Amino acid sequence: MKAKYIRTMDFTFENVIILNCKTEKELEDKIKENEVIKINNEGTVEYINSSYIMYYQL
Repeated sequence: MKAKYIRTMDFTFENVIILNCKTEKELEDKIKENEVIKINNEGTVEYINSSYIMYYQL
């Protein structure tokens, strides 16, 4: 699933692909349960602690 941006407390990730979520509902559930979000950021796989996500846009 693509995201236009994900804003955390320290960073903004732009135009990333969320690898471990297929729907917005699944992403919301992961954030709610404080699970790790796995993203592809320009060819680099990164892991975001979802408790640090402030907002996002898909």
